[in-house]
Amino acid sequence: MWHFCVTNIHPVSYSFFHCIGNCKATVKFRALQEQLCLVLHNDPKPGPATFIVQCLYVSPVFDNQSQGFTHLVISSFRRFLKKSKPAITEDSLDVKNSAAYLLVNIIRGQIKHDEMIVMKILETFDVKLPNVEKALCQNKEKDYLSCGKAQELIEQYTFELVKSQLYTIAVTLIEHFSISHYGQSFLLDMIESNQFKAAEKWATFMGKPMLSILIEEFIKRNMLKDVYQIIKKNNLKQDFPDVYKRCKER
Repeated sequence: MWHFCVTNIHPVSYSFFHCIGNCKATVKFRALQEQLCLVLHNDPKPGPATFIVQCLYVSPVFDNQSQGFTHLVISSFRRFLKKSKPAITEDSLDVKNSAAYLLVNIIRGQIKHDEMIVMKILETFDVKLPNVEKALCQNKEKDYLSCGKAQELIEQYTFELVKSQLYTIAVTLIEHFSISHYGQSFLLDMIESNQFKAAEKWATFMGKPMLSILIEEFIKRNMLKDVYQIIKKNNLKQDFPDVYKRCKER
C-alpha cells in the first residue's frame, strides 16, 4: 500500500512541501488540486476512490504537514468527483469498506487523524454502519469481541465528542448513523456553548418539536434573522405566524 500510494502521489507531495512558506497558499493549493486531479484522471489502480483512501492511511507520516496534505487529498477527490462522477464506478463497491476500515483505525487511535477528518471521511465516502461492522469483523482473528460491536463503537465515539464539546462533528455522526440517544438537554447544551449551526443542524434532523425549541431559544437571544431563516427553510410559517411576521418586518 505504501509503495502504491507514494509512487502515484510523489510529484504532488513534493510540490506541496516545496511551496510551504514560499507561495501564496490559495493559489498554490488550487494548483496542487489540479495536479492531484490529473493523477486521479489517470485512473490509479484499483481505482481513484481506493487510491485516495490509501493516501489517507499514509498521510500521518508527514507529521506537521499531515492535516494540510490530508485536506488537499480529500478536497481534490471531491473536485474530481464533480467533474467525473458518471465515470466513477469501478471501485465504488469496495471503497466504502476500505474507508470504514480507516475510520475504525482512527477511532481506535491506531492511525492519527483529527476528528475533522472523521467527518470528511463520512461525508466523502458515505460510510454506513454495515461497512463499519464489516471492518470490525476483518479483525476478528485478533479481536473476536469486535464483531457485532459497530453500533457500540460509533455511539461511544460520539459520546466522547459530545463530552469534548465537538458538537459539529458529533452531530454529523448522530445524523449519519441515526443515533437517537440525545434529547432536549443536548440541544440546550449546544446553544449555551454558542454552537448555533450545530444546534440548528441537529434540530432539523430531529424534526418540528426540536425546531420549535430551537426557535424559542433563539428568540430569547434576539436572533431574529436566524429565526426567520429557520422558519422559512422548514415551512413553519403556520406554526409561528406572529414570530415570522415580526422577523420579516425586521
